Amino acid sequence: MVNSMKWAILSALIVGTVAFAIAKDQVAGHKSHVLRGPASKAAHVQGKASGLFDVEIIPASAPVSQAGQTFALDASITAKHDVEDVQFAWNLPEGISASSAIKGSLGPMKAGEVKHLSLTAVSGTAENRRIHLHVYKQHGREAMGMMSQYNTVDEEKIEQKIRTKAEILQSNSASGGQRLKVVQ
Repeated sequence: MVNSMKWAILSALIVGTVAFAIAKDQVAGHKSHVLRGPASKAAHVQGKASGLFDVEIIPASAPVSQAGQTFALDASITAKHDVEDVQFAWNLPEGISASSAIKGSLGPMKAGEVKHLSLTAVSGTAENRRIHLHVYKQHGREAMGMMSQYNTVDEEKIEQKIRTKAEILQSNSASGGQRLKVVQ
């Protein structure tokens, strides 16, 4: 029973790690940037390619390192075509609260025109949270545009945490078996 439980946990970890690697490779096929903020910390921003806009999220402060920390993001939106009534929405996960507008209109944009947005927020946790910026034009019932993602924690820290969990489980199964519980 114990061995089958170990194999179930190890299998789940391996499947999760493989799924993460596949998802990361698929995202790499889309627009992906590693940006540096004023604090010289890497921030990972990713988004699908869009025919209407280019969107970059740039950290305006250091990445989140503790609960209750205020942080700031700037976004640069470039129209690829003339677009009427450009809308935006910052999608904030649980644990993130904003002190600036999270939805609104940028008005019309001409091809090549650049507009800027800022977000000031407070993180209720030091854990990673994914913040999305959706810039779009409403076309009937569909929103056509671009969605970009910002991770509140450096990507290197996220990947290190995943590697550490895998190493603990691997060494546990190789040692023949103390029962360890890996918590997130």
